[in-house]
Amino acid sequence: MGLCVSKNSTSVYGGDSSSAASTSPMPQGASAGPTQSTRSSVLGGLSLRSTAARTSPSHWSSIRTSLRVSDPRDSRLTRAIHVLGDLYRSSPTFRAVAEKVRDEGGVDIREGNVNVASTDLTNRAILLSPQTLSNAGSGDGPSLVSALVFEMNNLARSSEAEAVYGLAQYGAFNASSYARELERIEYNTSLSSAQVFEEARGALRAHGEGDHPDRWFLQEHPQSGALEPMYSSFEDSLAYQYEIQHATAYESEFQRFFNNA
Repeated sequence: MGLCVSKNSTSVYGGDSSSAASTSPMPQGASAGPTQSTRSSVLGGLSLRSTAARTSPSHWSSIRTSLRVSDPRDSRLTRAIHVLGDLYRSSPTFRAVAEKVRDEGGVDIREGNVNVASTDLTNRAILLSPQTLSNAGSGDGPSLVSALVFEMNNLARSSEAEAVYGLAQYGAFNASSYARELERIEYNTSLSSAQVFEEARGALRAHGEGDHPDRWFLQEHPQSGALEPMYSSFEDSLAYQYEIQHATAYESEFQRFFNNA
């Protein structure tokens, strides 16, 4: 899975390095790049933990309205949005993500030509592959619900991605540092996704989606069965992203867009 920042400001969910190279997730590099509008220089995003708050049907209604699906008759999306409503009521972390997405303009959700799922930060859209759209929890790979939670989290962190891209234009990064910062953003997204799962596992179980912690960047201890992070640290995650060429794709992206030697 990954979150990247590139020229087109698109973030990607998935480990496909070719997909990461062509879309936009997160940071590190050096020297001025192509002419673009100035971005924020402050990296800021969601707190990994948020304060629990009381919710009401009206609260969720405003969130639901901000999630604009391409076809309201699509039962796959209807079901997924219903599950997100239960997550909203059960998880303070997801509540913070969903409210930030709403407050910043909502999001369009539709099928797209992507590997798993991706977020177009510029147009505030989540694109989903046909396979992801059809995965209600029993298929391989990320389910539609887990993908939506991840990509909404990416969208909620768009200011971080834009800050990285903006700083890269002014020579703040080299290729490796650019890749490192982008990977750091998606690592933080993975931590937030894991929290959502832990806070709302009961709600997910009610929908048949509580038995796949790996989709939420968690794994079960082989002896105790306790949940633990998929990666022991950011450095552990970064090493794996290089192993699968995901971070390397970010370095290549930096070379293409910022003309660094």
